Amino acid sequence: MPNATVPFRETASMAVATLKGNRLRSLLTMLGIVIGNASVITLVGLGKGAQRLADTQLNALGPNVLFVVPGRNDTRRQGLDTPKTLILEDAEAIAEQAPAVRRVVQTAGTLEGVSGSTDLVKVGIVSAVLGRGTGIGTGSVSGKVRLAQTPEEAARVENGEILVVRETTAAYLEAIRKARGIIAEMEGRHSHVAVIAERLGIPVIVGVANATNDLRQGEIVTLEIHQGVVHRGTRSHKLPLGVNPL
Repeated sequence: MPNATVPFRETASMAVATLKGNRLRSLLTMLGIVIGNASVITLVGLGKGAQRLADTQLNALGPNVLFVVPGRNDTRRQGLDTPKTLILEDAEAIAEQAPAVRRVVQTAGTLEGVSGSTDLVKVGIVSAVLGRGTGIGTGSVSGKVRLAQTPEEAARVENGEILVVRETTAAYLEAIRKARGIIAEMEGRHSHVAVIAERLGIPVIVGVANATNDLRQGEIVTLEIHQGVVHRGTRSHKLPLGVNPL
């Protein structure tokens, strides 16, 4: 600690002389200070960035997401057989038995020694109503979804399936004949699909926006023709009677 009576200029001169006399040590000291400060700034920035990314991802999930985690042993509930893990069959049961569930995603890793297990199941919940449009016909029908963007894809439809298309042409005629019901994005009672389906006596709902994007291949849906509503899953329904020749 220099004496207070020593002029500032002399103190600064002594400091410079000391730095010049120990150039390597001075350089390493300054380098250490720079690296230390840079490391702190980088870590703080990475931490804030990670937190912001996590917040964005959580907000993107929206309010219609439910997380299901395994049960845990609770000393206050002794005697109950609490499950220790979730398995793939649990996710499948949720998807099959809960009509309001759009999709079930198994995630967050498997447990050691337990085949097919996971410690977290993520369930996206949406309305049971998948789409609305204008129904042509009577009654209601259920079946597996067959998505078709082209006539070739539509030709793969099997008897009893629900054909889902944007619109149709004459090339879709055989597929329309085989379908149990039709969902089309094209609006209008005078559209090709509406006219042909009505002549064949096949229930159809037209004007269902984004049907080919929102519906999943192979999922079970029900067409409520009078209401013009597409529901997820099967419901008690009455098939239309009779088929008119084309």
